[in-house]
Amino acid sequence: MKIAANKDLWADELKRSYDYYDPKFDFYYDYSYTCRGCGLDEVWTAQQQKHHFEVLKKLRGVSSLCNQCFHKYNALKSRFRYFKEQREKETESSKKNAPYIQEWIDAIQEYKKYTDKYDLGMEHRLIGLTKTTDNNCTKNTRLFELILRNKNRFYKMADGRYQPINREPLDALMVGHEYVIANTMMANILKSLEIINVSFSPVIIFERFNSREITGFERLEVERIDDKRSLLDTSLCGNRLLLYKNETVLVTPELRELIESSEQLFEFKKFDLKQRR
Repeated sequence: MKIAANKDLWADELKRSYDYYDPKFDFYYDYSYTCRGCGLDEVWTAQQQKHHFEVLKKLRGVSSLCNQCFHKYNALKSRFRYFKEQREKETESSKKNAPYIQEWIDAIQEYKKYTDKYDLGMEHRLIGLTKTTDNNCTKNTRLFELILRNKNRFYKMADGRYQPINREPLDALMVGHEYVIANTMMANILKSLEIINVSFSPVIIFERFNSREITGFERLEVERIDDKRSLLDTSLCGNRLLLYKNETVLVTPELRELIESSEQLFEFKKFDLKQRR
């Protein structure tokens, strides 16, 4: 079954995307999928999609959860909001012994069944609170900003491909929204450096300007730091790569030394948190 799309009813942000001009999104089609939560075969109907985008004004598809798993997914999101509210009430000294820490970690593990998009940095900070850490390492370690030549940003399309937002040439290492994208050569180098808490997955980049698909790139899920307080809670020992405020790539001195020894032509500058807002 197919139903005509009224793109003028889409959310304003979606109307500014390339999908708005792509004729393949002029219709909604019944979409068969397997629920990633429970494994049942489901159908996301064309009528449901029309309601999703034109009435609810949602920005993303495609459905990957059945109704029951979707409710569990939303319930976990509510739990995360509760945990974060509780964390804001804690003092620095009481965080480690907060009674809900393990429950929060378990909720994140459950959440992974339903989506790949979760706060990896928070997960590792919570796990770190349950272990004995070297506070002096965190307090005394200087961070360095990795200077990126390419300031390109990416838009994740409904089909999972990534579109560059501007026409800058693709580079070996680029920052997306909540992730880092690297070409295969750079990804392999970074994998060999055994960076702590980083995972890799292949991606396809679609350049709308010339209707070209480009392979040979990988998405890096890295620890994300949103503010100064989160940074102070994060272990800075060892080979670590962090994404600060979704725009700045930070590395520890150990990782900087390894990157430079790999003969990659990157520049670094000392990261001064006091100058950041």
